[in-house]
Amino acid sequence: ALMEACCSGKIGVVRVLLSAPGIDVNLAAHGGTALELARDRGHAAIVALLEAADGRIGSSQLVNRALLYCFHYDPVGKKYVLFASRLMTVVMLGVLALTAGLLALLWRGETRKPPL
Repeated sequence: ALMEACCSGKIGVVRVLLSAPGIDVNLAAHGGTALELARDRGHAAIVALLEAADGRIGSSQLVNRALLYCFHYDPVGKKYVLFASRLMTVVMLGVLALTAGLLALLWRGETRKPPL
């Protein structure tokens, strides 16, 4: 599936496949790897994505999905650009989770104190 998406220039499919567990971008078939096939067919966006990912972008699937959500390939500039609104959404969710964790920790500590 990755080879077919790279050959046909379907970057959305490539993005989804790269975030799936067990995808090997270095697997050779149809005369080369996915990177070589995309490069031969002139799909610069897919080449950039495969080179950056090399099968894994971050250390976990959550990090992979967050990075793919926050960045978008700009075909005019021929590079990945940060979507500020998406980054703010991810940061806001992180702050919300940290705040909820801190409040839960403080509430738990309050319930353990003996009454006066």
